[in-house]
Amino acid sequence: YNIMVTQIYDELDMYLEESFINGGELVFEQRVKFTDPHRSVEVTTRVLEKVLDAFLGNYCAPVIIHQCFSQLVYYISASLFNRVITTPSYCSPRIGLQIKMSVSHLMTWLHQKASELPLLE
Repeated sequence: YNIMVTQIYDELDMYLEESFINGGELVFEQRVKFTDPHRSVEVTTRVLEKVLDAFLGNYCAPVIIHQCFSQLVYYISASLFNRVITTPSYCSPRIGLQIKMSVSHLMTWLHQKASELPLLE
């Protein structure tokens, strides 16, 4: 389990900044650019979709699936927080709004997938 989660962390690390901070930009005004959260988080959701399919395809216990996704959400949150804190150029309202929109889209995706998961007993 630890080896698998570590590999998922490594794959997510490659896409975190691209997905949540530097994703495809949309122009609302000429001076301000924002990221489309659906398009930017798509890479991260594809990774999580592969993980979910692997769990469901191998008939893993629901408690393991829930625990893994809890850990992955915690990891994504902590990694984003650390990147914002350690990179001064990320400490701006624009980047904050981008991250908020992307995280909201990710949480919506997770809630949709939660309805497909087997229930914990």
